[in-house]
Amino acid sequence: MSKKVSPVDDGIALLSVHDVTPHYEDEVVQMCDHLDTLDISSYTLLVSPFYAMKRSNSFEKNELFAQYLTSLGLEISMHGYSHHTKSGKGAEFFRMPPEQVASRMKLGVSLMKKDFGIPPVGFVPPMWKAPQSITKVANEMGLTYCVLGDTFYDIKNNSSHSTTFHLVSQGQESFSQSDAFLELELGGPVQIGIHPLDSTLSSVLELIADMKDRLGYTFVGYNDYLTR
Repeated sequence: MSKKVSPVDDGIALLSVHDVTPHYEDEVVQMCDHLDTLDISSYTLLVSPFYAMKRSNSFEKNELFAQYLTSLGLEISMHGYSHHTKSGKGAEFFRMPPEQVASRMKLGVSLMKKDFGIPPVGFVPPMWKAPQSITKVANEMGLTYCVLGDTFYDIKNNSSHSTTFHLVSQGQESFSQSDAFLELELGGPVQIGIHPLDSTLSSVLELIADMKDRLGYTFVGYNDYLTR
């Protein structure tokens, strides 16, 4: 991977819906409806194919939901295998041995090919945290990109891009890094991760609307940014 890192364009918000899983089916549908109302048509759906290691959360058991997601015409990428560690923490790949990382990545890609009929476009680990070696695994799996923290690796073109910061909601009243909101006023490139449960929280949706209407941000999915 190229060591040169170029910044994502100013005024760009790389938008993704995290934790896309049958566990949150109703909330995901509501969130997609909300984004459509805000006239936001480009964002990434981040799927965890075996969420919380429960078969009831698999898309094999929820084919209609998989068909709905495919019908949206949005980028579908992978967001971990189960999303959680054995202890229940959200950063599934953080501090995981490389061999186990590769095994889970392969399982996840295989499941998504089976469930959606196509492989995931790219990979964003839960909480944006994973060993650096995961970019090599993503390359071997034929994925287009991989994201770690504020670095956005364009695997296909052997280049890297950076954002000023990344914000991820936990389905609560605020993002996990609310102190970064002041940086939005400068219009720098950011990553915004929203949770399905945010579909019921006016504060998160109001922030998205404010970024778009007052601050002039353009919301775009990861792969759409690379191919625009």
